[in-house]
Amino acid sequence: MWSYQAPLRDMQFVLEHWLQAPEAWRRSPVFEALDLPLAVQVLKEAGRFSSG
Repeated sequence: MWSYQAPLRDMQFVLEHWLQAPEAWRRSPVFEALDLPLAVQVLKEAGRFSSG
């Protein structure tokens, strides 16, 4: 049986450095409560869910 491990470090790098998402979130009233630590926690939990 195969196992999946989400590439969390890669996802965080893309969000933070390539997309510069935290700056965009700060400028948007819809996402003003979202920050990088929260997004990383969501990614971790999604990774746990997808790995079974």
